[in-house]
Amino acid sequence: MKAKKSIRLFTTFMLPLFFLAVYACNNDNATSPDPVSDADYSSSEYAVYEYDDEFAGINDGSLDNDMTLSQDSPRDHQALQANRGRASFMNRRGHRGMHLWQLLDSLNLTVDQDTLVKIILMDYRECITVPIQEFRDEATPIIEEARLQRQAIVDSMRAGVITHREAFTEMMSIFKAKHELIKELADQLGLREAMCECKITMFDNIAAILDETQKAIFDEWYAKQWGPCFTPAPADTTSN
Repeated sequence: MKAKKSIRLFTTFMLPLFFLAVYACNNDNATSPDPVSDADYSSSEYAVYEYDDEFAGINDGSLDNDMTLSQDSPRDHQALQANRGRASFMNRRGHRGMHLWQLLDSLNLTVDQDTLVKIILMDYRECITVPIQEFRDEATPIIEEARLQRQAIVDSMRAGVITHREAFTEMMSIFKAKHELIKELADQLGLREAMCECKITMFDNIAAILDETQKAIFDEWYAKQWGPCFTPAPADTTSN
């Protein structure tokens, strides 16, 4: 499994590195005279889908609905935006470089640089697709077991063996246990670490297309980032 991830991460980032090499050769100071004027940096196109977003997409289920994993493709930033309306994401909004609008807005990117940023973000989404799909595949049996257990509880409730309250309590206990199993599985597979590797490479690639002034702004912003993919923030500072 480790070898599979390493091979994919290498081949995934060959495309942006090629563009970066070409860009550096054609631009002595990595900038052009045409600044981008119509980029919507607050859109999902510039969002960084993360580990916590994947878990925000898990539906714990209820008496009426089965427990489900996130079904959206990590490649589709518009579909994944739905997860970001959930409270678990909104409470973390602006932290850990989860969205690049603040950074990109401050860099005064050129048209060429903006195009490269979009390519780099597309490649990041391609990179995380591999570990996320592996995680979803491995978690499917847990979800299937939860579905069968839920149906057994519903059948017992409808047969009058247990009350609605008892059914609800049993259901919540099952979903909580399954959620813990899914998190344990993610830890075993190294999902967070794999996604972090993709993310740090993404930032390295963005830094590589900046001129000296932009790089100074980037470095200042990057030093304030914290969380699982970065050095923990000091007690007296906050991210972004």
